[in-house]
Amino acid sequence: MALWMMTVAVMLGCSSESYPGIDYEPEIPDALRNDESGRSTGKGLPVSLSVSGPSFQITNVSRGQGPLDDVANVARFKDARFYVFAFRDNPDDQGPFAYNPSFKQHSKDDNPDCLIDDSDNEWLGMPARIDIESGAIHMLRKNLRVDSILYYGTRHQDIGYNFYVYHIDDVNIDATNAHRDETGIYYDLELDGTQDIMTGHSIRFTDEMLRNNYPGYSDLSLETRNHIMNIGNYSAYSSNYDVNPIIYMRHLLTQLKFYAYPGDKSCKDIEFKDIQIEARYKGRLYVVKVDVSKLDFSFDESKMFIPLMEPSINEDGTKGTYQPLTPEKYKIDWSEDMDKTDWTKNPGVHLGGDMILPPETTFHLKVAYQQKNNADPISYRSVEADYLLMAPELEESRDEVTGEFCFLPGKSYVVKLGIFGGRTPEVEVSLDGWQEGGEIEIGGDEFE
Repeated sequence: MALWMMTVAVMLGCSSESYPGIDYEPEIPDALRNDESGRSTGKGLPVSLSVSGPSFQITNVSRGQGPLDDVANVARFKDARFYVFAFRDNPDDQGPFAYNPSFKQHSKDDNPDCLIDDSDNEWLGMPARIDIESGAIHMLRKNLRVDSILYYGTRHQDIGYNFYVYHIDDVNIDATNAHRDETGIYYDLELDGTQDIMTGHSIRFTDEMLRNNYPGYSDLSLETRNHIMNIGNYSAYSSNYDVNPIIYMRHLLTQLKFYAYPGDKSCKDIEFKDIQIEARYKGRLYVVKVDVSKLDFSFDESKMFIPLMEPSINEDGTKGTYQPLTPEKYKIDWSEDMDKTDWTKNPGVHLGGDMILPPETTFHLKVAYQQKNNADPISYRSVEADYLLMAPELEESRDEVTGEFCFLPGKSYVVKLGIFGGRTPEVEVSLDGWQEGGEIEIGGDEFE
């Protein structure tokens, strides 16, 4: 699957002038050494990042915005919030260069292990946003009106750093649910079905990775390439040769979209009261860890029914906070030119603001709606139904670890409800969205 990449500059601030380094062999020769301090001379090397991933979409920080499928939507894109950490690398935890960075250290304390975090908040990374027009990532420190630029410590060019970027859509993080210890940085979170979560990390050096991602790398001298590889990660030295961090981003949750379709002429006067999915909702999210394969959300196995909500609309027309479904808002109508044999070909109505949930092999779905009684216009009859939604049996939905078919993170699934008046709805599921895959339709089994 092709990687989509967007190069961005990071303009951040850090109190440290330089950082003590590991003595690598061979040492950097004097001809290649730059002893200037970026903070004292203004001639240092600013940190810059690029972002990549199989399915990179920016999300809006406001609750209920969900994944931003159209990255060209400037109005929503500009409000997306990211948080950035950078810590000294652990280049070889078994060999002579073994070193364990302390994730408890902070940049504001002038410690050697932490290059980037938020000097105003000990739990968060450096807050940042993307300027979609210039491609720059601007820091958002409270005490500065303009951006400051973070420089590598150029007196110690041979310090390699791991970079971490994450996005959590409108989740409160403070001393009650945040942890920063020697194992990493992690948060204990509870989700409500509206928030998107993304984590990212800088890609480790290999000769093949450097040749494939940095056009000028192959033109460097063997001596220079060896020094870059000996350091083993992004540094002032590698930045001097335009080898800057690439951050691999990924979604950790699954998106479900709901659409209602007219199934026959009896579907009129329907008002949706409630749509719920039973799902896991709390767990521990690691945003910083030496082993980047552990940057994940480990969910508690307890579950609850999470309702589909809808975003309110602000005065400026943008989406606001989530609220319960408005029953009279979602109207479906039948016309004689509609398909009587395949209701999925009829015009569908998008219900609510989508749900973003932990991955599962199956989901328990509850649907409830009411319909006006033609014999008594002031009364309604209620319809309730339960379904077991099965994950699509396609390779695009196969879990690489377990081999099972799952509703996978970073993928979007459309749940289609065929409405037939007083009958229970028919349910089909199709794969769509964040990561492209062939569309499929799967009948929803009634839950027993």
